[in-house]
Amino acid sequence: MTPRAPNLNLLWSTLLIDELVRNGISLFCISPGSRSTPLTVAAARNANARTRVFFDERSAAFFALGHARATGTPAALICTSGTAVANYLPAVIESAQDFVPMILLTADRPPELRDTGANQTIEQTGIFGAYLRWSVDMPCPDAAIPPAFVLTTVDQAVHRALSQPPGPVQINCMFREPLIPGPDEAPPGLPDSLQEWHSHRQPWTQYSIPELTPAPAVIARVGEKLAAAKKPLLVAGRLDTAEERQAVTRLAGHLNVPVFADITSGLRSETASFPLISHYNHMLNPAGAPPEFDCILHLGGRVVCKHLPLLPAKEKILVAPHPRRMDPAHNITLRVQAGIASFCHALEHTIPAAGHSGAGTGLPACDAELQRHFSAALDRGTLTEPAVARCIARTILPGNGLYLGNSMPVRDFDMFVTALPEGVQTTANRGASGIDGTLASAAGFADGLAQPVTLVTGDLALLHDLNSLSLLPGNPNPVIVVVINNHGGGIFSLLPVSQQTDIFDEFFGTPHSFTFEHAAAQFGLGWQQPKGLDELQNMYAAALKQGRSLLIEISGDRQENAALHRALERSARTIIEKTAW
Repeated sequence: MTPRAPNLNLLWSTLLIDELVRNGISLFCISPGSRSTPLTVAAARNANARTRVFFDERSAAFFALGHARATGTPAALICTSGTAVANYLPAVIESAQDFVPMILLTADRPPELRDTGANQTIEQTGIFGAYLRWSVDMPCPDAAIPPAFVLTTVDQAVHRALSQPPGPVQINCMFREPLIPGPDEAPPGLPDSLQEWHSHRQPWTQYSIPELTPAPAVIARVGEKLAAAKKPLLVAGRLDTAEERQAVTRLAGHLNVPVFADITSGLRSETASFPLISHYNHMLNPAGAPPEFDCILHLGGRVVCKHLPLLPAKEKILVAPHPRRMDPAHNITLRVQAGIASFCHALEHTIPAAGHSGAGTGLPACDAELQRHFSAALDRGTLTEPAVARCIARTILPGNGLYLGNSMPVRDFDMFVTALPEGVQTTANRGASGIDGTLASAAGFADGLAQPVTLVTGDLALLHDLNSLSLLPGNPNPVIVVVINNHGGGIFSLLPVSQQTDIFDEFFGTPHSFTFEHAAAQFGLGWQQPKGLDELQNMYAAALKQGRSLLIEISGDRQENAALHRALERSARTIIEKTAW
């Protein structure tokens, strides 16, 4: 009788998990399953791995996404074979589109069971298509394969997840049964070839990610364009790190040019030391006469305002660390791939200080007048959707996190919020701008920040991710969920399709009669429903002070909200028309 080969599944999985930990991956988001048993056991028994178990793969993946947004470091996901893998796809798309690192450890059946009709066996290789930065179909563990292969594979995966452009990678792990050694079977010991690796805590292969330092000639070219401009503009898109935000802030103060700061840039601060323009959405409304610029310097990621990329200029310069095209209007004249901080430092030392006067353009005065107008119109007792955004913005505590749901919440914050307290880290899932996984992403963001997070979201987005309420009770980093329940898709009431009254409500408004009080109770969460703006501010401030997760439900009306937005747009246009650009 031929002796049975030793069970190597657990050894390979142990090496894989340990090498991820050595690469700085500390969080493992695990969904239950059988084929992934070796990976789950290895993660659970690694003293340096922090594990969290999720009921479903979709919420696990979005939690990992939020965590990576906060830390810049990917979390690792572990799931079983079959449709479990497919449930990662929405978060993988968001990860790829918005350059957020992610590592997928997907368990799979061995090759002899593929394409045979075997249970829970699908084509897992290639399932994520072009959205992966890198993938590998690992062979079944085999004594003929050097175990260092496992380590170098992990090291390559982490490097590709973090290299430009960062994003998701997949290690597809085939396992034969028995999945782990039986109770009377000793697992194979560590091979002699790995003893030295085992004696220290460094990865087998240490990769060096190159610094994206801009060439002096490029900096000189940008400096010349800015110096020659009579009406320059700095656009701050999403900035991912404190270093980026500080560098852009210094450059903006040094140049003294107007700054259009996206709500996710982190530059809408109450203590801004440069000509901050917060209400540019209204100034760029195509129904009016927008301001003109001859040189626009865009630093960082995408912006929420759809009109801003369309703004014409003789010179449009875009600086981002990745090589991808970010030019939906096809009007970028110079695309610089460089680290945001290093670019800003270099440019700051190239251009003389205060080469332009931001106060001379009329923009700051118009912005201040719009701020006064919105304050008078919205900061009173009526509980409207724009008023909710302004209330949260002035009440949230410095250093907290703010996660903004897509559709109306992120737009309301971008259009009506002037500034946030110092150090509030604001983000949103704007890679693909979907409403799926919003709550799970916010929970992961709180986990990564190790700070309280406020999520402002719509009712459809919360219904879409309702099971993620299970992530909040007992969480040491509370998430306060502010859900605006206008019983349907509020953004559609602002679109031209709303005029198709015979079909609009059923097919676009998607009306419903649900509220969230019982859903909160189901998951052991507190629930509150303010009736006015002052009551919201008091409830929200008390929740921040108590440090517990809570669901605050705001009742709204889609038609009234659409009418309010149109009225605010008209009144803003009246103010803007009086401005001399």
